[in-house]
Amino acid sequence: MWRTPMRWGLLDMRRILLRSTPTFNPILFALFTQAHAWAGTAEQGTASLAPGQFLLFQVLFVLAQLLMWGGLVALLVLLARALVRRIRGKPQGRLRRGIVVSAAMFLVGASAFAVMLHWMLTRPFEEALAKRDWANQPGTLTQIGQPAPDFEITTVDGSRAKLTDLRGKVIALSFFAVSCGPCRLELPRLEQEIWQVFRDQSLAMLVIGREETEEAVNSFRREHGFTFPMAADQERSVYAKFAEKGIPRTYVVDGNGTIVYQCTGYYEPELQKMKAVIREHLRDVRRSAAGHPAADATARDERR
Repeated sequence: MWRTPMRWGLLDMRRILLRSTPTFNPILFALFTQAHAWAGTAEQGTASLAPGQFLLFQVLFVLAQLLMWGGLVALLVLLARALVRRIRGKPQGRLRRGIVVSAAMFLVGASAFAVMLHWMLTRPFEEALAKRDWANQPGTLTQIGQPAPDFEITTVDGSRAKLTDLRGKVIALSFFAVSCGPCRLELPRLEQEIWQVFRDQSLAMLVIGREETEEAVNSFRREHGFTFPMAADQERSVYAKFAEKGIPRTYVVDGNGTIVYQCTGYYEPELQKMKAVIREHLRDVRRSAAGHPAADATARDERR
């Protein structure tokens, strides 16, 4: 209850606007409705704070607004006085210093206010994203720990890629679409932070364009300078073995053909998790190659 005064005030303003009849009421009502929604989101953003932390946050939030609005009002007043003195031909020495100080107050207050407001508005969404089960989103047909569905596909370079032929290597698999915004954010990261880093360490990678033609995938590859192997899955024949809907989708398959990581969507912490999984299983591959299969099996058992 003690966290909601801002929402109460905005709600009262909405009711007053609804009952009166000025010409611009619909516009003002819509603005206050949106402000009320933002206030509700901001309230959620501070809901996890302890009472002492919330009180400190409120004090800082109020101080930031005082600095911002006080600095703005002082700046406007001083600018008006400076203009009048300039017209009258009088010196403006002290006014200039006041203008600089007022402008500094406004900038500091506005910056602090913007940072805290952004934190309040985005925190609920960040917490929701952190709680999402990225591995088992709707439409997912596979599960971590099960064998990866086998498939064979031709890359845009003309070579054949078959999943079972890559046994003994760690495989990074990604499904994308040219028109997919998150895919366009994720693929450059996969190129720079996964393919370029691990390509010489028993990593195989394949990026498949769902419902894309070979020409579209090849053009997209040249446009962005991607060097990892890419293929077109125009009929969704490969994609349909992994999922019914949703892109981007990324998978990591270990040297035994088991899915050890999967994710739907692009989310920074998940990308870091994917990199960690790849590193871990590349170590397993190196141990196996060095003649330590027992250590490899023990490591897998511990992870389970």
